[in-house]
Amino acid sequence: MKFIKAGIICVFFGGIGYFIGVSDSQGYKANTEKREVVQVSPLISDDNLERKDAIHDDYQYQRDKKIIDDLKLQITKLKSELDSVSSKSKNSQKLKLDTLNISENNSTSNSLNQEKGPEITKEQASAYMPEPFSRVITGEGGTVIEDFISFQEEPVDYDWGVTMETKIRDFLTIHKHSLSINVDSIVCRSSSCELRGFDTEDRWTFILNEMKNQDWWRFKGVHSTVRESKQHGKYFYVLAKL
Repeated sequence: MKFIKAGIICVFFGGIGYFIGVSDSQGYKANTEKREVVQVSPLISDDNLERKDAIHDDYQYQRDKKIIDDLKLQITKLKSELDSVSSKSKNSQKLKLDTLNISENNSTSNSLNQEKGPEITKEQASAYMPEPFSRVITGEGGTVIEDFISFQEEPVDYDWGVTMETKIRDFLTIHKHSLSINVDSIVCRSSSCELRGFDTEDRWTFILNEMKNQDWWRFKGVHSTVRESKQHGKYFYVLAKL
């Protein structure tokens, strides 16, 4: 009987010891996994940080590249505008000099010493406007040529010029006879405007007279010509100045 009790006691305490041992083993394993997670977590975080930095650097590069490309495009446009202005200035100076030379020759050859005023050749007029409008200038003389030369030399007031061009274009667009004309060009500088186009139904004179009655039309000197050619039909040219 004593041996049986002793055996039961041994089994009992042995089971308790086994249970404690298993618990300690599981706790150790859990702590070890936690330590491993803690050790690995910083590595994953650093990798994400590097990836974010790379994405940010690429975005910054693309944005800077776009800014640089836009600046290059603006510089190219400014150079083109500068070249255009320089070319027009040279042509204008040459036109004025050639016109003066022609005028002097005419005065010298005129036995009656009559004042015909400056004249302009077809080649000179073609440098500023296409056919058939260049024919208008070559067929004119006196103050019309002087006003034409002054208009080519006139500086551009972008505020006034753009505003006046818009008013003229809007008036012609909404006019009841707008389909009777085909506008080729409207250019306003600082105190003068040049209009040219085609008069398909002989309505331009009527339209121009109505435009002169608008409160924003302040031009005092207006030269208007309507001509006709077999190739182009009727066409008009207007040079107005304050």
